Amino acid sequence: MISLKVRVLKDDNSEAKSKELGRIVIKLPLPPGTIQGLWENDELFNNTYFHEFPGFYDTADVGHIDSKKFVTVLSRADDVINVAGHRLSCSALEEVLIYARAFIIFFYF
Repeated sequence: MISLKVRVLKDDNSEAKSKELGRIVIKLPLPPGTIQGLWENDELFNNTYFHEFPGFYDTADVGHIDSKKFVTVLSRADDVINVAGHRLSCSALEEVLIYARAFIIFFYF
C-alpha cells in the first residue's frame, strides 16, 4: 500500500488550517513508481513541481483538507492541466464544451 503525506500549504509555506484554502502538495520523497522527471527537461521538471514549496511536490491544485482528513480539490492553481505532455487550459476546454452543447441544441430543435 502506498501512503502519501498530503498537505495544504499557504503562500508563505505554512500549513493551512482545516478547510482553509491553499495549495495541495505531497511531502517528499515520492513513492516508487511516481513521476521522476520530464523527457529531456529535468530543469523544467524541478522548477515546475519542486521550486515553490521546498520539500514538497506541488500538484498545482487548490483546495483544502477537512477535520476528517478528506482532501477537496476545488481548482487548478494555473488553470492548466497536462495531458500527454500537452498543457491544456481548463477554461478553454469549458468554453468549447459550452459552445458545442449550444451548437448541438441549436440544430437539434
